[in-house]
Amino acid sequence: MMGIMNVKAIKTIFLISIIILSITGLVIISGSSHELEIVTKARLMPKLGDYNTEIDYFYVDDFLISGNYTYLCGHKTHTTKLFLAKFSDNGTMEWYKIFNESYGYSYNQYAALITVDSSGNIYFLTTRHIPGNDTGMLVLLKLAPNSTVLWEKDIGTIYKFKYFYTIMQMSDNAILIVANTYLHNLTLLKLNLDGATIWTHTEAFGDNAVIVTTKTLVVNSTIYTLVVKKNAPTAVADKNLILFKFSSEGQRLSYKTVVERYSTAIDLESFKYSADDSRLVFLFSNNTIYKMTLSGQIEHKFSLSSVDFYYYQDIAIDDTTGELYAVRGMDYSVDIVKLDESLNYLHTFSLSFDKKNDTVSLGYNHAVFVKNGYLYLAVSVGKSNYHIWAYFFKMHERISPVWLLLTTTLTITLTASIILLLYNVKKNVQVKEQHKTS
Repeated sequence: MMGIMNVKAIKTIFLISIIILSITGLVIISGSSHELEIVTKARLMPKLGDYNTEIDYFYVDDFLISGNYTYLCGHKTHTTKLFLAKFSDNGTMEWYKIFNESYGYSYNQYAALITVDSSGNIYFLTTRHIPGNDTGMLVLLKLAPNSTVLWEKDIGTIYKFKYFYTIMQMSDNAILIVANTYLHNLTLLKLNLDGATIWTHTEAFGDNAVIVTTKTLVVNSTIYTLVVKKNAPTAVADKNLILFKFSSEGQRLSYKTVVERYSTAIDLESFKYSADDSRLVFLFSNNTIYKMTLSGQIEHKFSLSSVDFYYYQDIAIDDTTGELYAVRGMDYSVDIVKLDESLNYLHTFSLSFDKKNDTVSLGYNHAVFVKNGYLYLAVSVGKSNYHIWAYFFKMHERISPVWLLLTTTLTITLTASIILLLYNVKKNVQVKEQHKTS
């Protein structure tokens, strides 16, 4: 009798242990149910004669999804050697061009930026490199959908524009360029599709002010520009983030200081529009994301440092759900954090590369887009400063098959263990009742 009781006790303990382990396993894997599946992976593939296999590398400066095509542009080996490539949605490279002229002023934040009009024509913005001269001239090239250069135009004088920040399509018949004049002035230029100037507008900040960076959006023909300004000489906490609002004709409608006197070590990384709730969203280099109204009233704030310390570089917003994706490049991977429309944390994803690749660099101006439920990512991957290639990835989110298998297995195990445990308890009670009556 004692032996039977020991066996029953051992069975009970065993079943309780399985139940505890199953519950623990379900808790552990509960946060990793989602993953990103790569649908398309494409790489810039130039012919051998168009690059030096020993020294050349390709860094993405800008990235655009337009229609059924993806465009990458950037610099090759040096910021005065530029490339532009067009891919179909399935990753097939339609064509590429490598510009060996002295474009791409080396002091600019980007070597080149692009936009595409409704007819598929590409507008390629860079600068004329002036050797030995600390200045630059804006250069705009228009290319046909088949890559033929239709025209090239210089904008401004040699000494006027040193930095450029934005080129985008404003409407079916106009594009917008935002540039920096002599470091102190912000200039907006609206051009028609032949490159002729429709209007210009300049905001002068004074000789003691320096524009550090700026990001611009066009929302329903209204222009929103965030400007990071600091004073010279610079104090430790002397940056201000200013939101300007301009009409489609270049009149300033309003301006507001959104964040005052913050550290000079912090810069503006990304600025996007959330169509789901008509809000503006921006990312600082200290991993802080802000969401504000179109008038500049901050409503939500989230620190990605609560997820991880390393800084994130770009954000993208799903226009349908309002969900936000923040991305950063690491040594061997790209990390992606997903937040809901109120900036609450949802998931973290990781796109890993072979560890022989010690350089993973995101697109400098744009690195990530969300379109029709797919996440697009532009990244440069390779070894040190050579054999680095420009890629783009098209991905979609799904329930992880491994997670689904583990969850199903643990759930079945947990359910079966509970049923067996209840059966054993019931049986033990019945046995005890029989002993009492006998």
